Amino acid sequence: MPKLLCLALTTIMLIVTGLSPGGAALAGQNRTTAPDMPAGFASGVSSVSWGENRADLFIVGQDHAIYHKWWDGTQWQPSLTGYEDLGGYAISSITSVSPTPGRVDIFFVGRDHAIYHKWLVRSGWLPGATSYERLGDYAISNVSAVAAHGSRRLDLFFVGRDHAVYHQWWNGSHWLPVEDLGGYATSDIAPVAPAPGRIDIFFVGSDHTIYHKWWNGSRWLPTPDSYEDLGGNVISNISAISWGANRIDLFVVQQDHALYHKTWDGTHWRPGLNTYEYLGGTVISDVSCVSRKPGFLDTFIVQQDNSVHLKWWALNRWDPAFDDQEHNAHSNVSSVSWGPLRIDTFVVGQDHAVYHKWWDGSNWQPAGTGAQYMGGFAL
Repeated sequence: MPKLLCLALTTIMLIVTGLSPGGAALAGQNRTTAPDMPAGFASGVSSVSWGENRADLFIVGQDHAIYHKWWDGTQWQPSLTGYEDLGGYAISSITSVSPTPGRVDIFFVGRDHAIYHKWLVRSGWLPGATSYERLGDYAISNVSAVAAHGSRRLDLFFVGRDHAVYHQWWNGSHWLPVEDLGGYATSDIAPVAPAPGRIDIFFVGSDHTIYHKWWNGSRWLPTPDSYEDLGGNVISNISAISWGANRIDLFVVQQDHALYHKTWDGTHWRPGLNTYEYLGGTVISDVSCVSRKPGFLDTFIVQQDNSVHLKWWALNRWDPAFDDQEHNAHSNVSSVSWGPLRIDTFVVGQDHAVYHKWWDGSNWQPAGTGAQYMGGFAL
């Protein structure tokens, strides 16, 4: 049988529990065993934007195939509740990234634990509508991807069967061999590119501490197989984002189920190397974060009553309260921004359908705690 990456926020986060490939089981998904969520979490939505007024979203269907929907600037295609069948067989969530305008790349782990890849250009999907490029290797985590600034480079990170971190990259013309970066990860890898030529990666170790390594343009630091210890007592995956040159923001859930935050300001970690800013909440999901313009951050979490809550950073301060968004989330939140006045969020509901909410520059739509029904069945 394949293996499942299972996240139990009520106990500890570990890769490698059993997976049955049928039903609602998925490798790499973040599930909860909290008593108030007996059905567990669905695999969730992957969303990405390759340009203004464009958004693409992906789900894993009940048949383990990949399904796709996109906003073309005026309406959802192929329809509000319809999806394009992209084939494949995924035992992980989908990772989507846009390295250049007009292009989207997606990655997932197949039933053989190999990594599979396909990409969308303006002329259509390659290598074919329902076919994939097999990148090989053996992953027990979701695949994480980051597009380097100002280039066609793509970097992939995943956890191997020995729990070490592995790295593979596209240099603009071909894939380079997989690189072993060492470490011992019990979470997905969180990569971020805060400046041209620089990549930072983060993961949670078996001691619940966050570990960090960075590429400075020529080599990995602090050494090729060692990591910087950033402390913490973490029970979630890590959300890492950069809204400006040499700025990194990290968000995690710690043992008390509250949201915590740490910032790299270009020279130091704030509030400290091993300390975190407490942001509150009672969180049963990973954190989703999006920046619609420099200096602005919007973070989304699912609270213990299945409600989505928003907390935002603007003008160098956090809004003191969480904004209650909607009450039907049974997945992590996926958030994307295609312009300075626009945010779109997606969750999977208890019925396994996709639900959508958006910020239009002045208000959240639909108003109140409702959401737009987008159909589908996310495993």
